Amino acid sequence: MVTNTDLFCGSIPPRVRVTHINVLPNPAEPSRVMGQVICELRAERDMVDEHGNVTVGSITYLVDMLSTLALVAQGAQLRKTEDYVAVSQSLQFIFHAPAPLGSTIRLDNTCVALAGRTLTARCEVWDVDANRLICSAFHVKMPPSKPKL
Repeated sequence: MVTNTDLFCGSIPPRVRVTHINVLPNPAEPSRVMGQVICELRAERDMVDEHGNVTVGSITYLVDMLSTLALVAQGAQLRKTEDYVAVSQSLQFIFHAPAPLGSTIRLDNTCVALAGRTLTARCEVWDVDANRLICSAFHVKMPPSKPKL
């Protein structure tokens, strides 16, 4: 039997804490709203490399998984449940600094666009203890194509 810990990054999701879920007025477009979900977790041994820093793979996994929550929050607020059922089209990252073992990592996820064929979320990954930006990312999603049977 396969357990969560047998899967890639399978031990990470149970440690993620959602600290805030907000749907706020968009400062750039006051007539529109903006979904925001903030999550935190502690960097554990299963997330770090031989130098004791959180791996790119772990950060990529977290951004892929958690940035979608901002789309879900905004979609739920707008009652557009079909709009956030999507697959990843592109993930773009800029890595700024390492996060060491034991640090508290915060992921600030914001919905950028929830309309048309693409859905876009922005994510900032922070080392809370050092008050340092670790990574900036964009996640673009699109509806899955229909199966051709």
